[in-house]
Amino acid sequence: MINPDLRYSDAIRDTVTIKLKEGTVLSPIPPAPCSSYMKTCMTVIDMLLEAFGAFSTDRAAAYSGGSGGGLTIDWGAGPRKPRGNQYEIYGSAYGGSASQDGASGTTVHLSNIYVTPIEIVETEFPCRVTKFEMIPGSGGDGKYRGGLALRREYEMLQPGLVIFRGDRAVRPPRGVAGGKPGRPSRFVVNPGKANEKEMPITTSVNLETGDTLVMEAAGGGGYGDPAERDPDKRAEDIRQGYVTAD
Repeated sequence: MINPDLRYSDAIRDTVTIKLKEGTVLSPIPPAPCSSYMKTCMTVIDMLLEAFGAFSTDRAAAYSGGSGGGLTIDWGAGPRKPRGNQYEIYGSAYGGSASQDGASGTTVHLSNIYVTPIEIVETEFPCRVTKFEMIPGSGGDGKYRGGLALRREYEMLQPGLVIFRGDRAVRPPRGVAGGKPGRPSRFVVNPGKANEKEMPITTSVNLETGDTLVMEAAGGGGYGDPAERDPDKRAEDIRQGYVTAD
């Protein structure tokens, strides 16, 4: 947002001072319990985008969908013997910017780990991936639409302790300059069944063989007044299934 031609250099440390208040989430005092630091990093980046956006509106961007989340499964006894715990990291979506729609179903900002392919998950661990798709309408509306979030659903083929760490469930990614917020994230156990239960976005739960779980990341916020969106782009959104006709 400052200068796209500015070379990346560690010398930036000589010109920028970072001051943190001790005892806060950004500067915890031992033995404060810490985990899932990437979600905190994403929130700080969103704060910076919001702060600097006011000074550079023509290059501002809506806030991302957060870091997505991480799934860990400690598999219990069963016919298959995994070599270790199942651990996956998810992406989310970028918000729209002053020049384009946000990217869908991708890692954002600092993340460098991509969603594990279904074939690897099912080969290495006793679970079945029953859904892996984009969520229509999950990106915030605007002149430039926020990116779509992803949905991933699993079936447990033997018992296990499931630990999920997500973000953006209570406060969804906000829009910028009149853009609408993105869809918040969700984590649901046994969706569509009689014992369906929506869980806190950071949670742990023991599941049995045949149980299912679904992770839905948050969509990116929109940029600009939705009334200013190009009609051709709206039609293309519907044609591609990015949004529904209503």
